[in-house]
Amino acid sequence: MIRLRVPAALLMVAWAPIVVAGCSTDQSLSALEYRARAQHECRQLRRRTAAVAPPASNATSEFVRVGRRTLTLQRAALGRIQTLDAPSAQERTVGRWLDRVDAALDASAASLQAQSDGDLAAARSANARGAAATVRADGLARSLGIEACVSPTPG
Repeated sequence: MIRLRVPAALLMVAWAPIVVAGCSTDQSLSALEYRARAQHECRQLRRRTAAVAPPASNATSEFVRVGRRTLTLQRAALGRIQTLDAPSAQERTVGRWLDRVDAALDASAASLQAQSDGDLAAARSANARGAAATVRADGLARSLGIEACVSPTPG
């Protein structure tokens, strides 16, 4: 059995949302306000994911269970950030950032399903897609000054 470190991989993409919602109730935020609110959500997400109990064993089913719980928390945070209206001047960059985060979370979900199905090749492929999307998302988050939403560095 290959351990794919699903919880750690999922935590690496624990920062942000899918797309800026056009029908949000918030008025467009300033860059400073948007950054502060997004960073708050990312910090909250880190606290919530840190509180998830680690797998009780080395069994794949345990890793998948914990990974799915973490992914649920990430999708909820995504939804909250999604309601924020990006500053007009940064709307395009925020949209690209959120798209990359969404791709990383989709890849995490695909990896979890593949692991649950026992398809390690598909899990590895999904993990590679997620890692690539995460690298791009992190670069965009840094360019926006949203450091709290950048993947934690292992070590």
